[in-house]
Amino acid sequence: MPANASGGRAAEATTDAGGPDASAQETAADASSDSQSTATRTSGASDGSGSDWNTGGGYSVRNSQSWGSQSGDLIPTGRDLTLLGLTFSLYPVLLFSALVPAFPLFVNVVLGGCLLLVVGYLQSMPRIALLVFGPWSIVMPFVLLGLNLSFVSLVGIAVLLATWLPLGFTVLTISVLRL
Repeated sequence: MPANASGGRAAEATTDAGGPDASAQETAADASSDSQSTATRTSGASDGSGSDWNTGGGYSVRNSQSWGSQSGDLIPTGRDLTLLGLTFSLYPVLLFSALVPAFPLFVNVVLGGCLLLVVGYLQSMPRIALLVFGPWSIVMPFVLLGLNLSFVSLVGIAVLLATWLPLGFTVLTISVLRL
């Protein structure tokens, strides 16, 4: 039987079981196996971007990742751009509809739940959430002034919290993920 047929360990059938050579061969095979697995773990392939890939195991793992701050990273494209446009335009409508007392309480509660779901969903895509909540956090105080609503009224506090808190969560998510 070859020496590597059983996963890099020497076969015990090569010598008499219990003989003095059996333990010496197993020790030598263990040392050979350990050095081989160490070499496999540390050898990696490069994809040209400066990060190494560990290709020795059953799956590839990127050892390092450098996040660039290119302008192309901030501007979404395709499906993300559609999501940005829809949520940017519908978020204030949904927010004010959830807070306006002209609707029945049940409708306000359902719209508030939908608003929380939208905020939670956008937190899973922090770059889009930043582009939605950032501008609205700046614009909403001026909207409140234009509608003659006080900042310290119930609606004013709710509107400011509904824009500034998601923005804060987004910034925390970005800082934790280092995007």
